[in-house]
Amino acid sequence: MIQRPQSIFLLLVALMSMAALIQPLWIQHTQQTVWTLDAWGLSVDDSIRMDQVRYRWPYVCTALGTLVAALNSLYALFRYDNRKLQSRLVACSSLLMTCVLVWVLYLTACQRDPLAAQRYGGGFYALLVGVVANVAARRGIRRDEERIRSADRVR
Repeated sequence: MIQRPQSIFLLLVALMSMAALIQPLWIQHTQQTVWTLDAWGLSVDDSIRMDQVRYRWPYVCTALGTLVAALNSLYALFRYDNRKLQSRLVACSSLLMTCVLVWVLYLTACQRDPLAAQRYGGGFYALLVGVVANVAARRGIRRDEERIRSADRVR
């Protein structure tokens, strides 16, 4: 049934993953450059030389992992008839989103300037909300499975 609470959480995971693809993940300002990391690459805007450089590889791995996690969550959303498969799909999605978060933290740690003003963008927080919603969906699936088992025992 699509109206179960975990279905709402799985839809939230997919929406947050898509939001992470659009929003910047990390922004750093120095006196002359602005570094912006999003899911598709790293942009370096130099105000003195008046140019912008965009690096795609290996930063595009963030987008690929996030996109696979979003599609996995949407597939799990419609597999409500097979709770064991749905639970495994949600576990894989949680693992993948956690790996993407660790990857983003690694990429930002490599680019940090201790004297620069830096902050995490909306995409990073969307990924965090997605991971929490994924955990809540897995918990709901587990509760459904326990209710089904207890109802079978009563019969």
